Amino acid sequence: MDVIKGLLVLACAWGFSAHSAVNMQQEAKNISDLSQSMTGSKEALNTNVISPLSGGGSLKTFDRKEDFSFSIGTCSASEVFLKILTQPQSSGRLRLLAIEQDTSLDGNLDKFINVNMDADMVCSNGIMQCTNVDDFSTCSSFKWSAASDRTVGLTRVGMSELGGCYCISGKCGNALAWRNLKQVLTDVAGGISASLAAVNPYYTMSGVTVEGTQATVTGGNAQCATGSVTDLVSTTDPKKLASYQNDPNKMKQDSQTETASSWAYQAIQSGSLNPQESSEIRRCSEVRQPIIDSAKLSDIITLDSGTGGVGYCGADCIMLTLGTVGDNYWNSPCGEFGAAARFFIKDYKRIKSAVLEKAIFDDWIQILLNGNYIWSGPYNNWTGQAIPGQCELSTSWNINPNVSFKHLFNKNGVAEFKMRVMVADAGEGYAFARLTADLSCKDTKTDTIANSCSVYQNDPECTLLEERVDGVLTFSSGAITGLNPLPQSKTISQDSCQITIQRPWFNKNRTYRCNVKTQSDLTKAIARSEKIKTSTTAKDYQDIQFKNGGIVGDSGTLNFDNLPTVQPCVQACKVRKPVYPDVALDGVDKGVVNPTHYDVTYKECSVGVCPLSSGEELVQACQCTNDFAEATAIMQIMRNAGQDMICSTGIEKPL
Repeated sequence: MDVIKGLLVLACAWGFSAHSAVNMQQEAKNISDLSQSMTGSKEALNTNVISPLSGGGSLKTFDRKEDFSFSIGTCSASEVFLKILTQPQSSGRLRLLAIEQDTSLDGNLDKFINVNMDADMVCSNGIMQCTNVDDFSTCSSFKWSAASDRTVGLTRVGMSELGGCYCISGKCGNALAWRNLKQVLTDVAGGISASLAAVNPYYTMSGVTVEGTQATVTGGNAQCATGSVTDLVSTTDPKKLASYQNDPNKMKQDSQTETASSWAYQAIQSGSLNPQESSEIRRCSEVRQPIIDSAKLSDIITLDSGTGGVGYCGADCIMLTLGTVGDNYWNSPCGEFGAAARFFIKDYKRIKSAVLEKAIFDDWIQILLNGNYIWSGPYNNWTGQAIPGQCELSTSWNINPNVSFKHLFNKNGVAEFKMRVMVADAGEGYAFARLTADLSCKDTKTDTIANSCSVYQNDPECTLLEERVDGVLTFSSGAITGLNPLPQSKTISQDSCQITIQRPWFNKNRTYRCNVKTQSDLTKAIARSEKIKTSTTAKDYQDIQFKNGGIVGDSGTLNFDNLPTVQPCVQACKVRKPVYPDVALDGVDKGVVNPTHYDVTYKECSVGVCPLSSGEELVQACQCTNDFAEATAIMQIMRNAGQDMICSTGIEKPL
């Protein structure tokens, strides 16, 4: 309090002078009177402020010289465009009975649709109906959709087209729909509204009211279709906003542009708008990222050493060259020549087939893999050391053996091909092997989870307020809702493959409230206040300021001439208004001499005038009212009456 007094004295010293004292006093009185007349009572506040802000008229300046139109929302968000009538069943199912909707956005519900379907599971964009809720194979999926005439309905789809689903019946829990009816109906309403917004972006849900088993959805009206939403966003074309759904990169670019000029964004980014807050809202997420095994052809097999090569013959085809391609590069009357090609197998499990496709030689050839016989030519009968015939066959052979050796590719590591070639006179020997590879994505069943919530989970000062798992509200207002999402399916693309995988969940979004301790150093402010308080006289003051690491002294004179006289109290008047008792069915009691009763109230005076309302009678004019004696007398009467009535011991009590 001393700090405040010192600062007020300093403020007066800076801004007050004898020349302006009278004018300031009058201006302050005028402002006070205007403010009191505009907001001094609930009737005035409602008429002059609340109603205009809600769209019920024009706002006026306090001097009533200017008026203008302004509302908190550019478009009215109170128009009802959808009603959903439901009935939870004893089995736990939710029966969707009927839907009423406003198809023209003119404020009238002009379409009535009989749905009459039971939902075992509620999704963010549809429902599921099951013969046995514990067996997903018995479930049928339905998605909310809207026709071109804006009529909403349910369309049979595959389960993968639904999202954010949770079970409300069967073994999932008892009476889940009843216990979470508001949340369940809000999710149903959100799915229907989203389907309508897909054909008309003006179907934007602003609120859901649940009364009994009926949900009423409010949003925009026809004026929103032609009006401007400039107060809400920078663009005046809501269809542009809707286009962001199909162009998220454009939305990102536009949002970055907006942040540069948005005072609200800068205020949030720079910190709390209220430095006195003792707690802060923290938001975080857990994101599951499945690890997918994908491969390229180069990830299957490579050349290690020797005479050979690796080539690619298609999207999933690998061609191995064994030996040197050419003609008559060996010469001998009857000699044996050899060649070896070593390959390194990186992932043998992805080799679907391995076939010796072609062999070109003159005169005999034998091909081995890791010492195992594959084939020999030209008659596939050279299985031992010596050739089974004469050396010279006088033929240059080009044969397609089409022999599989996939069974020999049974582990990762080095695979060595050896060729023995018998040549008479001049000849050559080489071959080609074709492999086909499995390049599909494979689910490794292992995941990485990025958890930005761990710091709050382990902080005893943080409390979980809300959690949504894949869009399903599982924790709300500090309590478990009982709603749990179904296992989700997700299609992941990696390299040149795609795979659809299923996990219990993919995204968890949480909101925590964390207590914070603000460290405020008021040492300098207290020292300055103390200096002003102890040095101020009726004519002058002394001050100190902390600048450039030091203390700078300051002083000045005070002029308090013609200060306004402050009333010793807030003036009030006493008024009364007659009220009449209710008449019973048997008529008025003849024993009542004067049936008139009064409600007595006190009102704050404005400029010495008592603000009387209709039917009120002035009892006591504006003055400094002190009814302490009257209040004490009433309390004493009540006490004595109590003593007079209570005599449970049979002994009269003294007053």
